[in-house]
Amino acid sequence: MRIRSTLLLSLVALAAVASGCPESTVEPDATTDTSADTGSSTGSLVVNEIVCSRADGGPDWIEVYANGTEPVDLGRYAVRDDDATRAPVTLPAKTLQPGEFLVIIADTDDPGGGEDWVDFRLGGGDAVVLSLDGTDVQVLDWEEGEAPESTAYGLLIDGDTAQTGTLKPTPGAPNEAWDGPLPSELDLFVGDTVYAMELELTPEDWADMQAQPLLEKWYRGTLKMGGHVITDIGIRTKSTTDLRVVHGTESRRFSLRVDANRYVPGQRIDGRRGFVLNNNYMDPSYMRESLGYYAYREAGLKAPKTQFVDVTLAGEHVGLYTLVELVDKEFLQDYFPDADDGDLYEPEQPAGTLQYAGSTPSAYPKMGLETNEETSDGSTFVSLVSALNDGSPETRLNVGNALAYLAMTAALGNLDSYLGPGTNYYLYDEVGRFSLIPWDLDQAFGTFDCGCGDAVLTLPIETPTCGPRANRPLVDVLLGDASTLADYRVALTELVAAGGAFTSDVLNGRIAVLQSVIQPYVEADPTKLFTTQEFLDSLDATITKPVALSGGADRVIPGLRPFIASRVASIQAQLAGQEAATGPGDSVCGP
Repeated sequence: MRIRSTLLLSLVALAAVASGCPESTVEPDATTDTSADTGSSTGSLVVNEIVCSRADGGPDWIEVYANGTEPVDLGRYAVRDDDATRAPVTLPAKTLQPGEFLVIIADTDDPGGGEDWVDFRLGGGDAVVLSLDGTDVQVLDWEEGEAPESTAYGLLIDGDTAQTGTLKPTPGAPNEAWDGPLPSELDLFVGDTVYAMELELTPEDWADMQAQPLLEKWYRGTLKMGGHVITDIGIRTKSTTDLRVVHGTESRRFSLRVDANRYVPGQRIDGRRGFVLNNNYMDPSYMRESLGYYAYREAGLKAPKTQFVDVTLAGEHVGLYTLVELVDKEFLQDYFPDADDGDLYEPEQPAGTLQYAGSTPSAYPKMGLETNEETSDGSTFVSLVSALNDGSPETRLNVGNALAYLAMTAALGNLDSYLGPGTNYYLYDEVGRFSLIPWDLDQAFGTFDCGCGDAVLTLPIETPTCGPRANRPLVDVLLGDASTLADYRVALTELVAAGGAFTSDVLNGRIAVLQSVIQPYVEADPTKLFTTQEFLDSLDATITKPVALSGGADRVIPGLRPFIASRVASIQAQLAGQEAATGPGDSVCGP
């Protein structure tokens, strides 16, 4: 652990020597003489304590302490976290008397109620930098695991910057060292296992949800898992198509959206606003979502994490679900840490096709702006569509990311995406250029086939769209240019080469792991929409299932392993010129 402080420097050094602690790391040129005559007394201010993971899921906070014999003018001080590019936030224009504490909420959302507040959050491993008149005077920093849920971190003795450690949370009161073993942290994504999750609702709300799931109405509930309890969370049903299928079968196996922030501003679950729980309604293998995101990540793309969970809803065991990480502000902070404040879009039709419709945002209904709603007018989305229309995608598009996304999406036969209806993907404007983020993969691996049947197994790599390629300008512009087409074919070649992200060896190995993890839970799943035998068969054989939509037409679900083998063989043959790389009508299977 490191404390770097120029405040009371000589006392810090003496205390470090006396206690045997490591010497503080100090920036020599940052020393500030707080006793100088500045026209108003500043006293001595220190960051005394922080909390970055509250047991109740509430917002982070920072405690400052007036350590000295003179009052402290807070307005001359500012704080920031360990992001050196972030502008320091000036503390409120208040005066602290010697020995007084002040607790400051640290959250991206204003807590309201007149509370003192800074507009950034604290991470599990982070820092709070205190500056006086623009000069850094103290850095309190901590590593992952030193400030777990239910604890605080800070000065073991109030005002003494030489000794730091894990504390009991004591906002606005003298610090107390943590006594005993540190608590385990809540972790939504623990890897290749299944854990139990309880979502509690009142009997009245549960009855209401069952009666009208298509309304996707929010209810206040409680989450319990691994000894952690988070109250006052929001729970609702999600995904209209899923809900229609499930509601038509008398099942209560609803896909769900959980929002920790819905009723308690700033509340978090494992540092996140929430997550989704997908019911795998068209996937007898339960694996498509998890395996698809795995493949995108193996190809170097940023894609949500997943976790299998065994869910109890309102006291009723509903079985095995796939928990999926949200693509939201927290996702951007984790995956784009150096540029996490750009515009994020989740476009739907008609905007989702990215076809040019005009030069103003109003020409693109359902562009789906997800961040910066109060400051952005959607003009960044228009700039991307305009760049595609002008044939200059490189000015507003991360071309390498787009080619990698198209290559893996085509390989997966993931037509329930931009390649098909123009949905189920995100666009993120990172430092002036857009990147694509995949979303909603439960019908990847050929389940959603655009009505083309077996043609999806030999999906043409240069026209991998439902309908004419020209109607998907992201594909048409990139694959219509000789240079970017060559790069795209290189990306595909790498995917299907030995050890590549889309090969039978790699993906079948992952399938074997997932099967060993989830099969006991599939067998015990009381609301599963497929039988255990269909689960087993679906790994190697086609499953045909009537669907309670479109007049009850059957849905053909390719076996996972044979689909992967067929796609790899077809892609290799197309790259070698042994199969056609374009389809009839310049699309998958004709206009």
